[in-house]
Amino acid sequence: MFLNKRRKLVLLVLLSVVGMGIFASGLAFVSISLYDRGQVTAPSDWSRVTGHICHVDKISGSSPVLFQASVCYRAKGSSYLVKDLTSPVKAVRGTSRTVLYDPQNPSHGRDVGQPKPNWPALLKEGSLLVLVGVVTLGYSIRKLLKIRGARA
Repeated sequence: MFLNKRRKLVLLVLLSVVGMGIFASGLAFVSISLYDRGQVTAPSDWSRVTGHICHVDKISGSSPVLFQASVCYRAKGSSYLVKDLTSPVKAVRGTSRTVLYDPQNPSHGRDVGQPKPNWPALLKEGSLLVLVGVVTLGYSIRKLLKIRGARA
């Protein structure tokens, strides 16, 4: 009987750790989706110009291999550069891209022509993972407290 309670305790602690991992993964998905959305949208009062991909860097140490394109654009007589989100697809240098920039500060630009991540799906999946993580943690903690109370 003692061995059975000990196994239960170990399994519930393991379940708690898995629940925390699921919860953390969900938070990461939500964070990434909100960040990505902010990087491919811009306020409606920003000015629009056409830029071109001027650099493509390979992100070292990433698996799968990821690339990050830089888009060069001209605004108010000066040249600027904006970096795209990382992507497993290598962009082609010289490709035209639409850039929106802040007229008050032309160095703040966003490449709105880059392939957009499916942020609503990431947000939904992340929220679901957060919910599953909370339920898993709640269940395992409740059971752990019940076992601890039975020992006293």
